[in-house]
Amino acid sequence: LQRAGAYPAPEGIVPDIPGLEFSGEVVESADDAGAELIGRRVMGIVAGGAQAGFVITDAAQCVTIPDSMSWAEAAAVPEAAFTAWDALCQAEASPGELVLINAIGS
Repeated sequence: LQRAGAYPAPEGIVPDIPGLEFSGEVVESADDAGAELIGRRVMGIVAGGAQAGFVITDAAQCVTIPDSMSWAEAAAVPEAAFTAWDALCQAEASPGELVLINAIGS
C-alpha cells in the first residue's frame, strides 16, 4: 500500500523507501550510547524507510538478535512483539493477572 501511494510515510520520513521493521548489523554510532552495539546483530522498528540499505535510529530502539534467529526471522519480530509489549505496558498489566491474546498466529 505504501509503494502504491495509499499509505503515505509520516511527515519527515523519506516517502519512497517503505518498511517499519529492520534487522541488521550496527556499523557506526554517533555517540557512546550505541558504541557497545557496533558489530552486533540488531532488530527494531522505525517510522519508515526500514527497507533501505542503512537505517539510522536511536540505540535504545535496537534489540540484540539471538544467535539462533536468522536475519529474516528477526526482521519479522518487531512490529508484532513490540506492539504486544506496548499494549501490555499501556494496560498496566501486573504479574498474576490474566491476559487474553487473540490472533496469536498473525
